[in-house]
Amino acid sequence: QFLYFIVVWRQFFRAALLFTMRLAAAAACALLLAAAVAASPASDLSAFGYDPKANPSAVVTSGNARFTVLSNYLVRMEYSSSASFEDGPTLAVVNRNTPVVQFTQSTSNGVLTITTPAVTVNYHTGQEFNANSLTATTTAGGNWYFGQYDDKNLFGTIKSLDLLCNPTLNCSQNSDMRIHKESLHCTWGVVSQNGWAVYDDSNNYLMNGDWFDNSARSSSTTDIYFFGHGKNFKAAAQDLNRIAGKQPLTHKSLYGSWYTRWFDFTNDDIQGIVDNYKKAGLPLDTLILDMNWHTKDSWTGYSWDKELYPVPSDTVAFAHNQGLRIGANLHDAVGFGPWEDQYSTMANAVGIDPSSKQTVPFMPLNKTYMHTMEDSVLKALGFDVWWIDWQQGGNVGGTEGQQMNPTFITDHVRSTDSIRRGENKRDQILARWGGMGTQRYPVGFSGDVSQLSWQCMAYQPYFSATAANVGYGHISNDLVGPAGDHELHVRWMQFGSYSPILRIHDRGMSSGGCWGSDSCAIVNMWFLPFKYLDAIRSAMLERSALQPYIYNAQRLAYDTGLTMVRPMYYDFSAEPEAYTVLTPNGGGQYMFGDDMFVDVITKASTESSGLVQWGTWIPPGTWYDDVFGEVVTGPQTLNRQYMLNDVPRFIRAGAVIPRVANPTEIGVAGGAYTEVDWSVYPGATSGAGRMYEDDGASLDYISGKYAVTYAAWSLSGTTYTITIKAANGSFTGLPANRQLRVILVGVPPLSSATVGGVPVNYVRFPAAGQASYTYDGRTGSAIVALGSQSTASDVTVTADLVQADTNPSMTRRMKVFAKRAAEGKRVTDDYQATPFETVAGPGNVKQAGARAGYISAVAGTSPSTAVGLMGLNYWNLITEAIAEYGGSPGPTPLPTVQMQYLLQFFDHQRGDMLLCATEECVATNGNYQLMWIDGWQAQSGDAGKTALYDYYDSDYADNWATTQSTSPQSGYTAAFFSDGAVFDTSNGGAGKNCIDVYYLAATQDHLTTSCPEGAQWATDNGYTKVSSCIGYTYASQPGATSAERPSLASAQAHVDEIRKKFRLAKQGGAIAKPPKKAKKIIKKGKVMGSNDDPTAIATQIFQSMTG
Repeated sequence: QFLYFIVVWRQFFRAALLFTMRLAAAAACALLLAAAVAASPASDLSAFGYDPKANPSAVVTSGNARFTVLSNYLVRMEYSSSASFEDGPTLAVVNRNTPVVQFTQSTSNGVLTITTPAVTVNYHTGQEFNANSLTATTTAGGNWYFGQYDDKNLFGTIKSLDLLCNPTLNCSQNSDMRIHKESLHCTWGVVSQNGWAVYDDSNNYLMNGDWFDNSARSSSTTDIYFFGHGKNFKAAAQDLNRIAGKQPLTHKSLYGSWYTRWFDFTNDDIQGIVDNYKKAGLPLDTLILDMNWHTKDSWTGYSWDKELYPVPSDTVAFAHNQGLRIGANLHDAVGFGPWEDQYSTMANAVGIDPSSKQTVPFMPLNKTYMHTMEDSVLKALGFDVWWIDWQQGGNVGGTEGQQMNPTFITDHVRSTDSIRRGENKRDQILARWGGMGTQRYPVGFSGDVSQLSWQCMAYQPYFSATAANVGYGHISNDLVGPAGDHELHVRWMQFGSYSPILRIHDRGMSSGGCWGSDSCAIVNMWFLPFKYLDAIRSAMLERSALQPYIYNAQRLAYDTGLTMVRPMYYDFSAEPEAYTVLTPNGGGQYMFGDDMFVDVITKASTESSGLVQWGTWIPPGTWYDDVFGEVVTGPQTLNRQYMLNDVPRFIRAGAVIPRVANPTEIGVAGGAYTEVDWSVYPGATSGAGRMYEDDGASLDYISGKYAVTYAAWSLSGTTYTITIKAANGSFTGLPANRQLRVILVGVPPLSSATVGGVPVNYVRFPAAGQASYTYDGRTGSAIVALGSQSTASDVTVTADLVQADTNPSMTRRMKVFAKRAAEGKRVTDDYQATPFETVAGPGNVKQAGARAGYISAVAGTSPSTAVGLMGLNYWNLITEAIAEYGGSPGPTPLPTVQMQYLLQFFDHQRGDMLLCATEECVATNGNYQLMWIDGWQAQSGDAGKTALYDYYDSDYADNWATTQSTSPQSGYTAAFFSDGAVFDTSNGGAGKNCIDVYYLAATQDHLTTSCPEGAQWATDNGYTKVSSCIGYTYASQPGATSAERPSLASAQAHVDEIRKKFRLAKQGGAIAKPPKKAKKIIKKGKVMGSNDDPTAIATQIFQSMTG
């Protein structure tokens, strides 16, 4: 009730103030307008080299119509009844002087035709634009007519999510919505599955240098931009970047971690917040003070509250001393009251007598008012970042509303202050979307989160990534945790760690009337139970480590318009799944830069173990699964089980990712890269990466003062060669030297290494800066430390594996083995319930939990021993640990070993036929009985091969072998084993058999077979043929005589050998049980509050290692 009273009071107080302000505005309007000053000499248009007037060679005029060819895909189309065309910048479009492309124009039978390599425009001359007079086609197959509704537009963005949880981004459906008396400024995307999109700039307002023309354009003017890019969405992003303006780099610190809380902090409290971040091991880079920082005479304020901050400069100095940026909240609508410290300055500037104590009304279109506010008031306060928390209406202060709104104006002014003043620094704001063009003014604020729910959290990845369609790449969302759902808090922070901006913000839900009832939200993460804090810390520190990769991606966004966070369809536009894995209701998969995609988990676990079953679409290509350590190829869908501290992340095979080595917790994002790790990811035999740097604070990057460092690697035999090139370019602050490491992910230990041609020694625990090599069994990574290296010179590293990796798929799984074995053991350790914890016995669980450390310890002194402890040996230990817990091993992550023949199996209990072509398939289906040899596979040198896939429906226990690379039917998911190769449908002929598919409805079983025995089985058991000749197999073993061909008995012996080798048959003999003491403790644990048997939980974690 108390909190409700506070909210109602604030709303009343704000309404009264707004009413007073409007009265004052009416009285002072003439004075304010009379005080407007001339345009300032510098603007962002000139600073970034924008020229709104197109090259005349790109312009075609026909009577009252004008067409401007801006690229092969992009054409501006204007119609004016007076033939008055606009060459000035609008709020949205600031640059039309793009490189002229080749095009043709001709007029025949009254039709003007303009043709580029990608687009053809037809205009019936002399007519106004309408559906019949103006059409376009694209070489990608798109057809458009003027006024056509884009029913497949991929959407853009809206003003904010204030009071909204998962709104539609369809501008036709939300056009009438008003939040805080302001439209949503909904903007359509410039990409569409129709192959074309249109941006309508007809009713937009003009810029005049660095200022605004508040007069609307003529209603008889049409001004549209036709994006005819087909599904080349990257090119659409680049064209938008050219004409609407680049996404500037903001201060480098802002790509790190932000903290904001609506709370009456004092100077000492601020220092305490920083101390708690340090104690909790959490990164922090930007500190924003909510509206509590200023005096409380009004909803907004421009004067420090001296009761909280007696010496404001000390607060700012403390933040800067810690390497932090510091900012503050503003609500400008109320105007400038007589209680403000700088009231006389503002009143005199606009011609108001200070002695009148008349409030200076907010007039955003008055240059004198705004520039005096910026230069004389705000600048003196010492803040680095201004949070423009505008939510008071769309046409306050004399603006026209819609695109000409206070949000856009204040965003523009405060993002370009330094340019206008001639200062060489990047301005920093946090503000809502004001319409197309806002992408030029980072950072974006998605508004106050409406509620702390899985539904609202699940919407944010969709909202953030879809903003790429209007070039809005710096958007940020509120991150805060509900009191009663720490798992949601963790998943929200994991998403934030893979967002454009990681910004924690509590809008007042962490205190007030909820206090004392355990219902307050949690913004101070150090109050969380350890496992939740640890999971959040892991995600946030990983973001800190990825700062070079993130900053590199942001520079590429500046250059190309392709935002770091973007939907999968930008990179895989031909794949239908790319359009379905990012949804408003929980699909959270998106690209994170060029070499990585993530699939953030947006649902709660239903398992006592905390594991979440989650499906991820793998796009075409080869990718490294960073959680499970697997190299996977797409397209396919993987279903995995993820722990609380897992973030599904996939890295392009062969990528080289630059990282901050051992990131410190405070202020790391804004610092120079003095210690860099280059992580080399598996799945290829060569690869490359790059790292972009500049001073992180000035505008020098615009004029070329930056450096790019490239790294490349190759593998020949057992030797890795990695070259880190000299920094290409220069800027003030480029380190002359830096500490470097090369991390080879998912490899066995090394036998030797060189740095710059000089051999280095193995060192188990190398000192800082010591050139050496070592091995980390926890991640299955070999590490070569280069020591201090000059940034002006190339340096080459060689690393020799101790032996050829004969089973790389198992080696790479070291990471998941080590992590989950340790976690499963910890669960039962907490209850003193780990088998043989206090008594003698096999201790397989203990050994599994300790194995990674064992491998690390012996990798240098006895690398062959370390190799022997890895791979299948480690897996076998894990299966024994599961048995020790009393469980069954479950599926195994076995390597793919293709057999020559195809074997048909049958499970009598399930009534399921299974066609196997790999040892992996045979070994992981140990309960299936061999029936016959079904055919012979295509061999390595054969032409016309195609893959054989297996899909499984768990509801019907049905395996379905097919040559389809995607699931043949809803409910079937790809098996985790590969299944060989056959011939495609165009490569049949003599000596080959058709592969047919049969179906038995009674048991809902599919039989895929290519031999007479299979056809006879189908007939005898009532199967119906449903697919004919989906491929071909050899009818007999190629190159072998009948005497040399294996019999069914020899095939059975081979099956037995495979299953024995991988130890997947039912474990025989007596397995020692946990001591009785442990069982009693488990029971006691339940009495003490545990709802689940920790042994069962640990078993689930062990069994989840294969997904």
